[in-house]
Amino acid sequence: MRRSRSAGWRLLALLTPTVIAACTVTRQGTLEELAGAAVLPVTVAVESDSAFVRAVDPRTGEVLQGRLSLDPGGRHSRPGVHPEPPLPSGSAGMGAAGAGVPLRGGTVMNLTGELLGDQGTALRCTLHVEQRIRLRGAGTCHDSRKGITNGFRLRF
Repeated sequence: MRRSRSAGWRLLALLTPTVIAACTVTRQGTLEELAGAAVLPVTVAVESDSAFVRAVDPRTGEVLQGRLSLDPGGRHSRPGVHPEPPLPSGSAGMGAAGAGVPLRGGTVMNLTGELLGDQGTALRCTLHVEQRIRLRGAGTCHDSRKGITNGFRLRF
């Protein structure tokens, strides 16, 4: 019995998300200081349930890095439109006119964690990762020390 081509494509379509979920996808992006002009290049390695983020401050040479994990509040990995806070405006083309509305059919992972610098900086970050053919993400980071309000926008 000969199998049709469409059956083969359907099998491939079913297996592809499983293969992709088991991989690490690395993207380049930026960590932009909200109150200043500093833009730090960032590398984000996204796995099935977390992301490793590494940034270097070109002014000081400080290396910030850390792992962001699924939001412990249980609001993560749901397809479609989400009640979670919207992604920041101008978030690398995510959603309708960059307004933070997830594109239809995508799955959004809400990740939180800390980036620790080798010169003492500690940033508490929230990142929303949209899992589509071209992985994209946006979020914010704030200095986690008391009394410091310096913030950053994280995009890739």
